[in-house]
Amino acid sequence: MEILTDEQNIAFVNDPRRVVAAEKVQGLVNHIQSSLRLDCANAEYYLKTLPPLLNQLSEAWENLIVTEATVEAEMRNQTRWHG
Repeated sequence: MEILTDEQNIAFVNDPRRVVAAEKVQGLVNHIQSSLRLDCANAEYYLKTLPPLLNQLSEAWENLIVTEATVEAEMRNQTRWHG
């Protein structure tokens, strides 16, 4: 598989769909980390709140991976046709 050029890498990283998906992941990570840092994490947090947050994080991560694959495939197709 071909390596993306610097210009393609910048376009990939700044693609609005990828940015939104990455921000969703980072937002969930920040939320979980801040809850743990602020010592808000008691037994109820671990049993009731954290599992749904981890499910959301997993879904967001999967969405990011799919989004990145889509963006990269579109870029490669454009390069192939427009050379």
